[in-house]
Amino acid sequence: MKIVKYFFILLIVFIILFTAWFLLPNKYFNVPYKYHLVDEFFANRGYYLACDKIPSHEEVQKIVDKNKADIDSFQKIHGESIDLRVEVGKDYNREICPGKSAVKFLVYSSDQRKIIEKKYGENFYGIPYEIINM
Repeated sequence: MKIVKYFFILLIVFIILFTAWFLLPNKYFNVPYKYHLVDEFFANRGYYLACDKIPSHEEVQKIVDKNKADIDSFQKIHGESIDLRVEVGKDYNREICPGKSAVKFLVYSSDQRKIIEKKYGENFYGIPYEIINM
């Protein structure tokens, strides 16, 4: 009976520690595992960069404008189902990054996410991007 009691006490302690780790920001890892778990569950893709690694809004806007024809043709092929936005001043790690930008795709299925990842790979013309499955 004592073994069962100690087992439940250890189980409760483990659950409390795991919950605290999951809910609190993790400053020891550059890419918190909790975001990866959420991304996999919702079929999202984040870029998980610190503010100093994110390009300025001017750089992002210049690259988007330069590749406008390719972006427009990509959106024509996939219609209204893939929405591309340039976000200013927000980092996926929940930090505010003044003057920084990244590209955000809004999609409606994991198949669309795969299409974007296949076309653009790890970055969108050198810009970090995230995919949000609506």
